Amino acid sequence: MAHKIYKILILIILSFLVNGQQFMPGPRVGHTATLLGNKIYYVGGYIGNDITTADFFYLDEKSTWVDLKSQGVKFSQIDGHTSNIGGANQDSIFIIGDSIYRFDTKTNAITAPLILGKVPPRRIDMSAVSYGA
Repeated sequence: MAHKIYKILILIILSFLVNGQQFMPGPRVGHTATLLGNKIYYVGGYIGNDITTADFFYLDEKSTWVDLKSQGVKFSQIDGHTSNIGGANQDSIFIIGDSIYRFDTKTNAITAPLILGKVPPRRIDMSAVSYGA
């Protein structure tokens, strides 16, 4: 079964390369994928050899990968975190790991919101879900 999955992934990657993608993310684990509108945003992850990434990119409806670093977005290395949509207009992505960050998808700004109360201990490989948002 795993062999079939790898073959499918290779075919997907090759189809992107044939279509002339400028940016192509590599394999990773411990990242998050958050669907917001017609884009899937990917944050961080572990790429092996004790390397955690600061990657931040999305896949749009045209199957084009867009590296947000090329648009000036700077983020710290992170893996084993969670992310989800939120904000008054549901146009932000909240990333929760060692700290809490808010990514504004309209301005590409990353901020650390002020959180009141006791900070819970770091949790790894947790999940979050929005229901009825």
